Amino acid sequence: MDEGERIRRELEEDERLDAADPLRHLLRAGDDNEDEVEVEEEQHHHAEDETRLPNGQLRYKLNEGNGLVPAQRAAVEGDTRAVVRYFSSSKPITFGLSSSPTETPEGSYFDVHLYQDVSGGCGGRIWPAAEVLGAYLARSPEVWKSKWEGKQVVELGSGTGLLGLLCARMGLGGMVWITDQDAMLDLMQRNLKLNEEVAHAEGGNASAKSLSSTCVVKQLNWGEPIPEDIPSKPDVLLLADCVYLEVAFQPLVDTMVELSTPSTEILFCYQKRRKADKRFFALLKRHFSFEHVEDDDPERRTVYNREGTQLLRVVKMK
Repeated sequence: MDEGERIRRELEEDERLDAADPLRHLLRAGDDNEDEVEVEEEQHHHAEDETRLPNGQLRYKLNEGNGLVPAQRAAVEGDTRAVVRYFSSSKPITFGLSSSPTETPEGSYFDVHLYQDVSGGCGGRIWPAAEVLGAYLARSPEVWKSKWEGKQVVELGSGTGLLGLLCARMGLGGMVWITDQDAMLDLMQRNLKLNEEVAHAEGGNASAKSLSSTCVVKQLNWGEPIPEDIPSKPDVLLLADCVYLEVAFQPLVDTMVELSTPSTEILFCYQKRRKADKRFFALLKRHFSFEHVEDDDPERRTVYNREGTQLLRVVKMK
């Protein structure tokens, strides 16, 4: 059996088990001090999972066409099109077009309209970590707008494009790149166009033109050289729910190293699923330091802690 076939079968088996028990990877209360990201140095890696690029960099073999995040509990079920509504003062809500909320919290909000499509991989659904990181940005829109004015923002592993599209709709950054593997590009393009149409309906040609000129969809494969049409050292890196398949841990860290400097702002949100995720953080801390970012809203904080969702601020070491 060749390596690509082995990885494909491993992924299919994970997806089958996850479908039978979606919560099987969630860490249980009290297991290995789960309230903190305590990681141990990786003592080994699997040489059979890697090859070397011409420039000497390691490239891990990922089966083309497979998403890196197998099926887990999605934030919304059923609808192929959904709206994620982010508020400045409460946790976001996600709803389908056939089930619009009858009551919403007071104050301003930002909507991101999305098609969901898992035919290209399970990244084509809405996942809780993107909601959490988006809520962190939406609670202080003017602060982030000022801080990231004119900055280059790159989202890795975008899937539906939710987080990057939220940034673009909020007017954060001078330019936003939403990136993923080839299998996700069509879906991200559809969602960019959908939000352009919504922006046009809400605010006319100027709003739609602003979105299309500040947000772009690009292919970026972890562990491979950064394409020329993506900033080599962006000011901001955003990652949500990118930690799952172990064979992708090293390629993701390699890409983060390649894209960042000690001054890059990196916001990283993930949902604890299994003990093996600690190996990712063992790899990460060889190049980066990180700290928890607590949500200042008690309701959101309680929900996120219960779901095992954590937001980190990551800094590349000098």
